[in-house]
Amino acid sequence: MGYPLETSFDTSGDNIQRRELYSMSEFADAEPPGSTNWLLYKCWKTLSLGGRIPLEQDVLTDNTNTMRLDGQSTLIDVSDPNPWNFVFVAHWHTPYPNLGSELTNTRVSQYPCMMHAKALMSEYFIARESAAPVYHEIEQLIFGISRHYRRLILPLSDTDNRVNKLLVGVRSVRPPFEVKQNADMALIH
Repeated sequence: MGYPLETSFDTSGDNIQRRELYSMSEFADAEPPGSTNWLLYKCWKTLSLGGRIPLEQDVLTDNTNTMRLDGQSTLIDVSDPNPWNFVFVAHWHTPYPNLGSELTNTRVSQYPCMMHAKALMSEYFIARESAAPVYHEIEQLIFGISRHYRRLILPLSDTDNRVNKLLVGVRSVRPPFEVKQNADMALIH
């Protein structure tokens, strides 16, 4: 991958993260065809012909058979003007507590790690306001779980062409693993 457009680094207690924002041209170079992110983007791009934001019902219903929320994807309701009220409508499952499907139907601001919650709310807000895809690479240690992944955020609109949902795809760069407490291990390479 090339150089990120923006990099942020944050810590909170034992939690640490590095987030890098990349252009969509980097996305095309970094995502393998057939990955969750690639398939989500391909469907979204097809439905956005003419420059319109794809309608949520075109993407999320089985009627058009375009896409289902399978694998590492999450649906976020961003219809409330206040990012503190964004909601995980459907969150993908992980084997790690506090990081997966148990977040379904909760506010993003209730994410158990406030450092991560604030970053998510900010990035979701940017995707909603720009009405454009957003692509990040994230490396983090949260609750003793080290994760390194690439995330794609795709806006979806209502019939008034307002972004009200975000479809979020995640692809692991390396498998997550538990870090033992007091381990002398560097998270960020």
